[in-house]
This record gives sequence, structure tokens and C-alpha cells, in this order.
Amino acid sequence: MTDFSEIRDTAQYNRMEAAIAIGVSLSTLNNYTNAGDITCHRRRANGRPFYYGRDLKKFLKSELEIK
Repeated sequence: MTDFSEIRDTAQYNRMEAAIAIGVSLSTLNNYTNAGDITCHRRRANGRPFYYGRDLKKFLKSELEIK
């Protein structure tokens, strides 16, 4: 997994960038999103999904607490 300091809270990450940031594959990120573990947002202009850095950090912190 990535160091938390590398993820900016207000940055918007596309699906591939988010998967790389938390150290998982794209399909695993999709599974986490579908399960509701990570919040995915939609861009107003084109409807494409993105993730805020703060949501990625929140997910990583919750994963560290479980383990």
C-alpha cells in the first residue's frame, strides 16, 4: 500500500489512479466500490467515476484497523 502522505485529500483520482494509490488491481477496486467500502463519485461534465483522496485514506485506515 501507498504511504498516506502521497494521497491528497481533495484530489480527484480516476479509477486506475485510485487502484494504484491503494495498491490493488482495478477489479479489486471495483469490488470494494460495489460492496460500498469505498465511495465513488461521478463527474458532472461527463459522468465518469472518480474517487476523492480523503475517501481512499478513509478506506486504507479502516483496512489497517481490521488487520
